Amino acid sequence: MALSQHLRQVAFVSLGCLVLSSAAQADIFTLEAEAQYWHANGKGADSLNFPDVELAQTTWDRNGQTRFTASLQHFVPLLPNFRFDTQTLDFTGTTEDAMPQRLDLGHETFTAFYAPLDNELTRIHFGVSVKRVRGFIERNSEGGVTLREAIDADIPMLYLRAETGLPFTGLSIHGQGQFFAFDDNKVQDIEVGIRYHLIDTMMLDGYLSAGYRTVNFEIDEGERLQADYDFRGPFVSFNLRF
Repeated sequence: MALSQHLRQVAFVSLGCLVLSSAAQADIFTLEAEAQYWHANGKGADSLNFPDVELAQTTWDRNGQTRFTASLQHFVPLLPNFRFDTQTLDFTGTTEDAMPQRLDLGHETFTAFYAPLDNELTRIHFGVSVKRVRGFIERNSEGGVTLREAIDADIPMLYLRAETGLPFTGLSIHGQGQFFAFDDNKVQDIEVGIRYHLIDTMMLDGYLSAGYRTVNFEIDEGERLQADYDFRGPFVSFNLRF
């Protein structure tokens, strides 16, 4: 009887050690960080302080923009994962009548998402985002007067990312975006690219990506400001996944 009880205790302890060992090796939390350089140019039209005239066309100078991203994924099934982006979007340009103009649509994006598939061959993420825009548009008018309007908007939208790996190559193809904004102000932010698994260790993975990105802003602030801006160009990015 004593031997049988002892064997049960040994089996229980061994099973407990096995479970704890498996949990320690599992991906309980995954943290990913990204830095992206986007070489974008832009064009668009706005009604800065002139609501009764046709929208003034503007050509923005091509300019390098940066995005930094941090995301956290966890093991809790019903609790969404989280992603945070901070994006510069600062351009200078001239209107069709040669008036200098500056635009700042820098913003932060807060995303809650689920990841039903997330491995080296297939990733599918979906959720909701809010883009928090705190910027301005500024133009020098005739007579040396500077016109300026603040752009202050929180824009909710859908989020989707899909990625598929090419077996035995270290390469994958991905697309992601925020779109279908539920607001008078609208944003469509879409990118597609190819990614290479550059670093593969027990502690972290590193990825190098290149692709093409487009961002469209439709701003509706009533008589104060109407605008439609489009930015697009190639990007490169580097990710670390812990």
